[in-house]
Amino acid sequence: MTSVATISIYEHAWRMYQRSVRVDDIAAEVDRHRATIYRWFRDIKRIGIREFVRRKQQCKHRRPRARTPEYVIQKIVDLRIGTGWCGQKIRKELRIRHGIRLGLATIYRWLHARMHTAVVGVRKYHKHNCMPTPPWMSLQRNPVYSSAPTWRWRPEYKPSPVTTSITDPPGCTSPTTVVSSEPIS
Repeated sequence: MTSVATISIYEHAWRMYQRSVRVDDIAAEVDRHRATIYRWFRDIKRIGIREFVRRKQQCKHRRPRARTPEYVIQKIVDLRIGTGWCGQKIRKELRIRHGIRLGLATIYRWLHARMHTAVVGVRKYHKHNCMPTPPWMSLQRNPVYSSAPTWRWRPEYKPSPVTTSITDPPGCTSPTTVVSSEPIS
């Protein structure tokens, strides 16, 4: 029998499943979530264990991220400090005199990483995402919960109905309100 170290976790989980081990115990053994185990078993039942393992291994090949050598980074920083050139000029100098081809974004990324160190207590710059308050809204205190601010409509921007108040002739005590859209002459 093959040891656990030489088989994949998929095969190990599948063999445990075939021995009627609970899925919770399999998940704890291979250190994956139960939903992941169920998903593996669904695919294994559909295409078989060998094809499943082959596809999983084929997907695991990733190209490692290219790392700029330290001596190149140091040349970039030295050129900036010594001459004060911009990134494009540094790029041209590296290509012509040193035979090093780098992207402009890479040069600026390394310049920023090496020359802009955060001081203790200084926060990094973040773009301010606050939107201006529209003129018809204001931040007022809620009278019930005085410490919690709430948005309320400003009273001066409430629309008013078209009303005209006409007083009655002398001798009448109640004013009469007439709603009309015609101007009073």
